Amino acid sequence: MNYDEEIRGILADTRTLDIGTRRLHWALARTVPDAIARVAADKIIAMRKQNEAFDLAGSQQHETARSKIASQETRTRLLAASVQRFQVEPAAKSLRQRLQTVVSTMENDALLSAPGALDGLNAGGMVQLGILRELRQRRLERTDFDGLLPIYREALRRGDASALIDIEYVERVALSKTAATEDQIEHARALRELVEGTREMRVDIKLDAVEHVIRAAETCVTRCDLVPAHPINPETDQTARAAHEAETAAFQREASNQ
Repeated sequence: MNYDEEIRGILADTRTLDIGTRRLHWALARTVPDAIARVAADKIIAMRKQNEAFDLAGSQQHETARSKIASQETRTRLLAASVQRFQVEPAAKSLRQRLQTVVSTMENDALLSAPGALDGLNAGGMVQLGILRELRQRRLERTDFDGLLPIYREALRRGDASALIDIEYVERVALSKTAATEDQIEHARALRELVEGTREMRVDIKLDAVEHVIRAAETCVTRCDLVPAHPINPETDQTARAAHEAETAAFQREASNQ
């Protein structure tokens, strides 16, 4: 995996998801009954100022008009939120999968802790490395946790080809096996903690913010279920598409005024 290329792609998708999530959060806030009631009331006030006949029509007609406006606003805003969810939800799922894949791959890539270990190795060198791996692992299999701990520390310090073998083996043992005797429990715990910390350090720090953006998107999607605003594909629902476009214009106007 080309980590630099994959991380650039993830960060670009993260920025896109962040924008989409903020838009979804805005859309959901506009579906709140109180927000719709205020809009309907403001429109009635404006209509009464602009139309004397409507102003004199009486409270019953004003209420009928207000109710109709509120109903239309509710439908438009729910449709727009549904389209926005359609865009955000799969994007969040896809980004989470990509993040989990790259994080897992980096954590398991011992070469990131020994970046120069394979430098200069030709085909013959790689064959010899395979033989060395088999020989060293036979020796390491007979080593208890108290012995593996200093071996792992030294391997991290050296960073050469033989160190890479030790790092890979010790990490597998630390994460998959338990202490066979009581006196090895503390050593096993210390080794596991060191291994876990080493693996975490392999992950590019730029990815830390990605999880936050994904969680924010997932929270918004969960809120959609409470509204409810179910995902709607605007390509197959022209009414929803028109509603989303109208709300997009409102979002842009509001953003430009801030």
